[in-house]
Amino acid sequence: MKPDEKMMARLKPGCICKGVKLIALIEAIENGATSFAEVAAITNIGDGSCGGKRCGRKVAELLGEDMPDDFLAP
Repeated sequence: MKPDEKMMARLKPGCICKGVKLIALIEAIENGATSFAEVAAITNIGDGSCGGKRCGRKVAELLGEDMPDDFLAP
């Protein structure tokens, strides 16, 4: 990730419901998280008012995966 992209990730939301920045999701993945459940455990996302649908999409995108239409956070 380029330095400019990292700076922008510090400003962008990763989980609106829980107030977690995008950089936290990226760092969790950089530190070895390989699934939504692992990212959620590290960053405390996924159990907000949307049930993880918004942040789940972001995590899936960061992991290079498709998010199922019927996705529900654990």
